[in-house]
Parts: sequence; C-alpha cells; structure tokens
Amino acid sequence: MSGHDKGHLEREIELHKRLASHYEDRYRDAFSQVFQQEWNRALLAINRRPVDRVLELGCGSGILLKELKARSRFVVGFDVSPDMMRRARPLGAPLVTGNGSVLPFRDASFDLVSCRGVLHHLPDVPAALREIHRVLRPGGELILSEPSNDWWLVRFARELMYRLSDKFDEDDEGFRSEPFRALLHSLGFGDVRMERFGYSAYVLAGFPDHLPILRYVPGNVCLTKMLVRLDRLWARVPGLRGMSLQLLFSAKRAG
Repeated sequence: MSGHDKGHLEREIELHKRLASHYEDRYRDAFSQVFQQEWNRALLAINRRPVDRVLELGCGSGILLKELKARSRFVVGFDVSPDMMRRARPLGAPLVTGNGSVLPFRDASFDLVSCRGVLHHLPDVPAALREIHRVLRPGGELILSEPSNDWWLVRFARELMYRLSDKFDEDDEGFRSEPFRALLHSLGFGDVRMERFGYSAYVLAGFPDHLPILRYVPGNVCLTKMLVRLDRLWARVPGLRGMSLQLLFSAKRAG
C-alpha cells in the first residue's frame, strides 16, 4: 500500500469514528427510515437470483445488514471502522474489520457481495473490485450503490460539499457511469447492468443530519412516501433520469 493510500485509509477510520453518532442521528427519524428502506429495496432489487453466502462490504452500522440476513443463510459484515460496526453487533451477523482492498477471505467464498456507498471512500477502487471478483464464486454477483457524477450540476454540488463539509474526506468523489462500467469489464466482470436512483427523496429525506428540513414539516412520513413514488417515475423518464445522485450496478463473475 502506498503512503497516500495508507494516509487515506487512516483518515477514513478517524472520520467514521467521529461520524458514528451522526449516522445514528441520520437514521432515527421515521421519514428517514422510510427512505432508507426504499434505498435498500432498490439495491436488492437488482440482485437477480437467490443467494446463500453474502458479504456486505462496508456494512457500517448495519442499515442493510438486517435485510440481507432475512434473505440469505450466511451473511458477513465487513468494514474499516470498528466504531461504526459496534452499532451493528446486535444484529448477530459475523463482523470483520479490515481494509476493503485486501479482503481476508478465501477465493470463491461468496455468492453475493453488496456495497452500499462504500467504494468512493476507498483509496484504491480497482484493487477493491479485484478483491471482490476474487472472493465471488464463478457466477456470483456484485451489487452496489455509489454516488453518481454524470450530471454536471451534481458534480459541482458534490465537489463543493466535500470540500466545505468536515463530514467527508478530501479524496472522496463520485463516479461516472460509463467509465465505471468499463472498469468493471476490464477487471473480469460480465453481464453488467445499471439502474439509477436518488432524486428528490434522496436530497430531502436521506440525510437529515446534513439537511434537516423535513424534521420540521408536518406529515413528513407521508411526504417522504410521495417523494419516493415520484422518484421511481423520475428514474424512468429519458433525459431526466440522468440527473440521479446514485448509480446502482449489478455485475457477475464469469464462470
């Protein structure tokens, strides 16, 4: 690991130690929980077959872990931050701390690897994807959700937010869909599919620790449900769907 990568990793550990309580704040409101359930639903919907053994890479405080456990026989949570994972312990899944670019698992160990908003935190994304490819069994699937930088306004707003807020690392950034698709293919993944996610509900209901507007709006749960339905339509409209704040990818290890 280069000095830059090691420094980035150490900053991420320290950052998420400090932010662990902010994640609790993010998920505590009923309207936020409605949105988080929708995000989980959208990500899991692109998993195309039943799976037995699952690795959640970047499990954090366990926002997705419970749903993965309900769908599969064996689920392992993996994260760089022990402070974040401490909040996932009551869920009862095995939890492993480590570097996402060097996974401590045998080849072909899992049917599914799930990543929800973790790759953009890693110092070496290609290395992490190579490791994911290695631990997937032949025919196994990777599903992921990552910040989208396809639309210029989103790129500008994200760069500004990452620079000005102390809740992000200076090296964090989003992905553009076509270069990311090409990266997956270059690393041996096939049958790559992409969906888009994250519009009005994502902005207003997804991050009340950053933007707490809905906390002061009566009927915020009903409003969030309306925004979720609107976003599902938004994701289907040509010309508008490219404005998404998240990319959802599914890709398989050939074999």
